[in-house]
Amino acid sequence: MPNIPSMPSIPGGGTRAQRAAQLKAQAEAKAAEAAKAGGAPAGGAAFRPVKARETLEDIAAEYDMSPEEIWEHPLNAQVYERRQDPSELEEGDALYIPGQSQPKLEPVGQGDYVARDGDCMASIAKDTGHFWENLWNDSANSELREVRQDPNVLLPGDRVTVPAVRPKQEPGETEMRHRFVRKGEPASLKLCVCVEDEPLSHEPYVLVVDGDEENALRGTTDTDGNIAVPIPGNARVGMLRVGPENDPLVYELQLGHLSPKQDVKGAQGRLRNLGYRASESGELDYETREALREFQHAAQLPVTGELDTATEERLRDTHGA
Repeated sequence: MPNIPSMPSIPGGGTRAQRAAQLKAQAEAKAAEAAKAGGAPAGGAAFRPVKARETLEDIAAEYDMSPEEIWEHPLNAQVYERRQDPSELEEGDALYIPGQSQPKLEPVGQGDYVARDGDCMASIAKDTGHFWENLWNDSANSELREVRQDPNVLLPGDRVTVPAVRPKQEPGETEMRHRFVRKGEPASLKLCVCVEDEPLSHEPYVLVVDGDEENALRGTTDTDGNIAVPIPGNARVGMLRVGPENDPLVYELQLGHLSPKQDVKGAQGRLRNLGYRASESGELDYETREALREFQHAAQLPVTGELDTATEERLRDTHGA
């Protein structure tokens, strides 16, 4: 992963910027203390992107606050310096909403199969003898499909309807050899390998799936740094080595399974797949907050270390799922 430069200071100077810097320093100190104690720093911060034709009054009413409570908060110094007047807010501006934390995600779905950590539709389908498309598009899984929106994104506890497998009969003459092809297996892995937003073109790679070095997949990235390879539908982890054999770049991959983007564990998995050093704790611990800050800085978002809505969306778009 490229070196990330130190975070920029909040522009504008004056008491608002100074107070914002103090709050940031206090938050980092608390996070460091919590990390040393083995706990996770308290949440409570949320940045909300401004929607098209939305006013500060609209946003304040949504959170039962006065516009001044939001606009005059020190952590909105960046927006304040850029816009000067709340009537000048534009779509995509990210406002700090005091005291708001991310909502707790709840499992959805009505089926008998309860998703475990690491499950996705492809792995469930392979384990139950189905095509993942049939499971995903089954009318009984409509709620799951509507909420999760991606067959690779399940929350542990989500319930999936898995119908009984119906045997299929094909005509054929006896005493003859017949060839049948199974559809839907294997699944495919597609990713782009970049360093500092520059694709690694025409570089050799080795992909080890689930620790199986003997059957490692080998190839060369294309002009745009892309890799596309078949993998088992229930593959769990991968180790990707790109570049010279004696000095490759190494990436640890979580294959097929991602928690929803609003879930801390989902953000951690996406950050690790992008090369950031997030933990796997499922909590907004110190290591994960540092990874979020690095990502936010690279994505030109407000650098908060919080999993706010703007960061969730940019992280999903950058990751691709």
